[in-house]
Amino acid sequence: MACYAMMDLRLPILVFGAACIAFCILYTIVASILVYRFAPRTFRLRT
Repeated sequence: MACYAMMDLRLPILVFGAACIAFCILYTIVASILVYRFAPRTFRLRT
C-alpha cells in the first residue's frame, strides 16, 4: 500500500533517497532491539 501511494507522489531524488536511508536505518535499529529482546525466549541453544 505504501509503494502504491508513493507512485503519485513527486519528490526530488535527494529527498526520496534520504527518506529511504532513514527508513532503512530506523528499521535496522528496531529489528535489532526486538531480536535482542525476544531471542532468549524464542531461540534455544542445545549443547
